[in-house]
Amino acid sequence: MKDVLSLLDKVKEDGVVERKEKVLLIDGLNLFFRNFSAINSIAPNGAHIGGLGGFLNSLGRLMINHRPTEVYVFFDGAESTNRKKRILPEYKKGRGTHRITNKFIFRSPDEEHEAKLGQLRRLIEYLKFLPVKTVIINGIEADDAISYVANKLEKPSTIISSDKDFLQVVSDKITVYRPMEKVYYTPEVIKEKYGILPENFIIYKTLLGDKSDNVDGVKGIGPKGATKLFPELLSEVLDIDGLIDICGEKMDDNPLYAKIILTEPELRKQHKVMDLINPMIHQSHEDHLDKIMLESFPEINEEIICNFAEKDYIEILVRDVRKWLLSFK
Repeated sequence: MKDVLSLLDKVKEDGVVERKEKVLLIDGLNLFFRNFSAINSIAPNGAHIGGLGGFLNSLGRLMINHRPTEVYVFFDGAESTNRKKRILPEYKKGRGTHRITNKFIFRSPDEEHEAKLGQLRRLIEYLKFLPVKTVIINGIEADDAISYVANKLEKPSTIISSDKDFLQVVSDKITVYRPMEKVYYTPEVIKEKYGILPENFIIYKTLLGDKSDNVDGVKGIGPKGATKLFPELLSEVLDIDGLIDICGEKMDDNPLYAKIILTEPELRKQHKVMDLINPMIHQSHEDHLDKIMLESFPEINEEIICNFAEKDYIEILVRDVRKWLLSFK
């Protein structure tokens, strides 16, 4: 009965139920690359459109499934990793190495790379005419921008990304949806799945490292070992200083505690570049993001989007573009 009364309280005089305030924060490159590598659709002109069409199709489904009141799409800015590489030179080293991810379509890494760039440029053109804010700031990674905005908005937000890095910012107001798993990560899910507090995910990640970002962590410590060595990860919020203190107290119990102390300077660097709770961004970047959050959302332009879609043969993946556009209203 209480649920029914609560619902009725949200009904306007005209009988329309008000949509709850909810922000969608989308990791743009993550969503784009997943579609680009998985979808082999080719337009009649011979161009691959899997990244562009797949992204737009996924975006429409996200709008329908989440019914957000605000949507942001984030991409890495130019030279986004430079600051972190000055602290940890090996950070993301080799990430840009040319290799084919879609071997069924492309004959060479260069051909695939050009297709990615072309589709990304075109995607950003589409986003300009949809009611979403596109965030690309030179000098910072999308991860840092997403985390900053999620915490600054102080509204119920859902981050859309398969990147586990975002689990460190999960809170009562911030949820992470990992499309590959189709799982919504809340504080309770992190406790159940990892056996740690969400606030400690950055410490957990510092111990384990991150192969995809070329961050070593502590060799010899895996997921089970981390929680066994540090049961405190589930009972109290730790920072890097607290971690080192525990190692000092338990040093005689296991040689890995001593190993952590010996590698402390390097661990602090790794912790700093991976820490999304305190993202590595300048005050000027914060000011830029604050300004974007205050700006109005773009108006949807159906005619331009439909013209784009016809020219790019997007109907191959987005079957009815005008119906697809209704998901944004």
